[in-house]
Amino acid sequence: MKTLFKNASVYDGTGNAPFTGDVLIENDVIREVGEQLDIQADRVLDLSGLQLCPGFIDAHSHNDFFYDRDDAEKYYRPFIEQGIATQITGNCSFSSFGQKPETHIATRSAAGFSTPCIQAVLKLSNSVRTDAFSSISSR
Repeated sequence: MKTLFKNASVYDGTGNAPFTGDVLIENDVIREVGEQLDIQADRVLDLSGLQLCPGFIDAHSHNDFFYDRDDAEKYYRPFIEQGIATQITGNCSFSSFGQKPETHIATRSAAGFSTPCIQAVLKLSNSVRTDAFSSISSR
Protein backbone atom coordinates (compact mmCIF):
# COMPACT_ATOMS: atom_id res chain seq x y z
CA MET A 1 0.00 0.00 0.00
CA LYS A 2 1.28 3.45 -0.91
CA THR A 3 0.54 6.46 1.28
CA LEU A 4 1.50 9.95 0.16
CA PHE A 5 1.79 12.73 2.72
CA LYS A 6 1.47 16.09 0.96
CA ASN A 7 2.37 19.68 1.91
CA ALA A 8 3.92 18.93 5.31
CA SER A 9 6.69 20.82 7.04
CA VAL A 10 9.21 18.02 6.65
CA TYR A 11 11.92 17.59 9.27
CA ASP A 12 14.21 14.99 7.71
CA GLY A 13 16.29 14.19 10.79
CA THR A 14 19.53 15.64 9.37
CA GLY A 15 19.41 18.88 11.35
CA ASN A 16 18.59 20.93 8.25
CA ALA A 17 15.77 23.45 8.35
CA PRO A 18 12.36 21.96 7.58
CA PHE A 19 10.93 22.33 4.08
CA THR A 20 7.43 22.12 2.70
CA GLY A 21 7.24 18.81 0.91
CA ASP A 22 5.83 15.36 0.43
CA VAL A 23 6.75 11.89 1.69
CA LEU A 24 5.80 8.61 0.04
CA ILE A 25 5.50 5.53 2.25
CA GLU A 26 5.12 2.12 0.63
CA ASN A 27 4.58 -0.97 2.77
CA ASP A 28 5.88 0.86 5.87
CA VAL A 29 9.08 1.99 4.11
CA ILE A 30 9.90 5.60 3.17
CA ARG A 31 10.33 5.44 -0.62
CA GLU A 32 10.64 9.08 -1.61
CA VAL A 33 10.91 12.53 -0.06
CA GLY A 34 10.68 15.73 -2.07
CA GLU A 35 8.76 18.81 -3.04
CA GLN A 36 5.48 18.38 -4.94
CA LEU A 37 5.84 14.66 -5.67
CA ASP A 38 3.63 13.62 -8.59
CA ILE A 39 3.01 9.99 -7.64
CA GLN A 40 -0.11 7.83 -7.60
CA ALA A 41 -0.88 6.46 -4.13
CA ASP A 42 -3.61 4.39 -2.52
CA ARG A 43 -4.03 7.07 0.09
CA VAL A 44 -3.15 10.78 -0.04
CA LEU A 45 -3.17 12.90 3.11
CA ASP A 46 -2.91 16.69 3.05
CA LEU A 47 -0.71 17.71 6.00
CA SER A 48 -0.81 21.46 5.33
CA GLY A 49 0.02 23.26 8.56
CA LEU A 50 1.37 20.07 10.19
CA GLN A 51 4.88 18.73 10.76
CA LEU A 52 6.25 15.38 9.58
CA CYS A 53 9.43 13.90 11.01
CA PRO A 54 11.19 10.61 11.78
CA GLY A 55 10.19 8.69 14.90
CA PHE A 56 11.59 9.95 18.19
CA ILE A 57 13.71 7.97 20.66
CA ASP A 58 12.68 8.10 24.31
CA ALA A 59 16.12 7.77 25.91
CA HIS A 60 14.86 7.16 29.44
CA SER A 61 11.78 5.03 29.90
CA HIS A 62 10.50 2.54 32.45
CA ASN A 63 7.93 1.05 30.09
CA ASP A 64 9.65 -2.33 30.17
CA PHE A 65 7.37 -3.01 33.15
CA PHE A 66 4.41 -3.16 30.76
CA TYR A 67 5.98 -5.01 27.84
CA ASP A 68 4.76 -8.53 28.58
CA ARG A 69 1.28 -7.56 29.79
CA ASP A 70 -1.75 -8.69 27.83
CA ASP A 71 -2.98 -5.07 27.79
CA ALA A 72 0.42 -3.54 26.88
CA GLU A 73 -1.01 -1.50 24.01
CA LYS A 74 -2.87 0.85 26.34
CA TYR A 75 0.47 1.78 27.96
CA TYR A 76 2.41 2.18 24.70
CA ARG A 77 -0.26 3.83 22.58
CA PRO A 78 0.21 7.38 24.00
CA PHE A 79 3.93 7.23 23.24
CA ILE A 80 3.39 6.04 19.68
CA GLU A 81 0.77 8.74 19.13
CA GLN A 82 3.42 11.30 20.16
CA GLY A 83 5.84 9.91 17.57
CA ILE A 84 8.06 7.84 19.86
CA ALA A 85 9.19 4.83 17.86
CA THR A 86 11.92 3.48 20.16
CA GLN A 87 12.32 3.40 23.93
CA ILE A 88 15.54 2.75 25.83
CA THR A 89 14.77 0.98 29.10
CA GLY A 90 16.61 -0.44 32.08
CA ASN A 91 18.93 2.57 32.35
CA CYS A 92 18.43 3.07 36.10
CA SER A 93 20.20 -0.23 36.79
CA PHE A 94 16.94 -2.06 37.28
CA SER A 95 14.34 -3.54 35.03
CA SER A 96 11.54 -6.05 35.09
CA PHE A 97 13.55 -8.12 32.59
CA GLY A 98 16.77 -10.00 33.08
CA GLN A 99 15.79 -11.43 36.47
CA LYS A 100 14.86 -14.89 37.61
CA PRO A 101 11.21 -15.57 36.67
CA GLU A 102 10.32 -16.81 40.15
CA THR A 103 11.45 -13.55 41.80
CA HIS A 104 8.56 -11.31 42.84
CA ILE A 105 8.25 -8.17 40.66
CA ALA A 106 8.73 -5.77 43.60
CA THR A 107 11.92 -7.54 44.60
CA ARG A 108 13.12 -7.69 41.02
CA SER A 109 12.59 -4.00 40.41
CA ALA A 110 14.15 -2.87 43.70
CA ALA A 111 17.13 -5.19 43.83
CA GLY A 112 17.65 -6.38 40.28
CA PHE A 113 20.54 -5.09 38.24
CA SER A 114 20.06 -5.62 34.56
CA THR A 115 21.85 -4.04 31.66
CA PRO A 116 20.04 -1.42 29.58
CA CYS A 117 18.03 -2.81 26.73
CA ILE A 118 16.51 -1.16 23.70
CA GLN A 119 12.84 -1.88 23.37
CA ALA A 120 11.10 -1.03 20.12
CA VAL A 121 7.39 -0.39 20.28
CA LEU A 122 6.95 -0.59 16.55
CA LYS A 123 4.73 -3.68 16.78
CA LEU A 124 1.83 -1.39 17.64
CA SER A 125 2.75 1.54 15.41
CA ASN A 126 0.95 0.44 12.26
CA SER A 127 -2.50 0.27 13.85
CA VAL A 128 -1.94 3.45 15.85
CA ARG A 129 -0.61 5.32 12.82
CA THR A 130 -3.65 4.23 10.81
CA ASP A 131 -5.99 5.48 13.54
CA ALA A 132 -4.13 8.79 13.91
CA PHE A 133 -4.04 9.58 10.21
CA SER A 134 -7.65 8.62 9.61
CA SER A 135 -8.64 11.64 11.71
CA ILE A 136 -6.37 13.91 9.63
CA SER A 137 -7.83 12.74 6.33
CA SER A 138 -11.32 13.65 7.51
CA ARG A 139 -10.41 17.32 8.06
